[in-house]
Amino acid sequence: MKKTILYLQGVSRYGGALESLYQLTKRVQTYRPLVVTSREGELTKRLSNSGVDFFLVEMDMWRKARAWPRIPYAINQIYK
Repeated sequence: MKKTILYLQGVSRYGGALESLYQLTKRVQTYRPLVVTSREGELTKRLSNSGVDFFLVEMDMWRKARAWPRIPYAINQIYK
């Protein structure tokens, strides 16, 4: 059984970072990639089409101070 690598992605606008994440998940072969993202969109569509598992957790970009109060909730949802 392959070990899982968890990727957290709080940005919803598709751009260079999300494209890099998508390309990385497609090429990881010795591990099972699992992506946690905040919203459905281009990334989730592409992950679904390529067979990469993902799930949605409501979260903002954690580097933003306004998101800090919600971080414990997001971590709890990811843990579950």
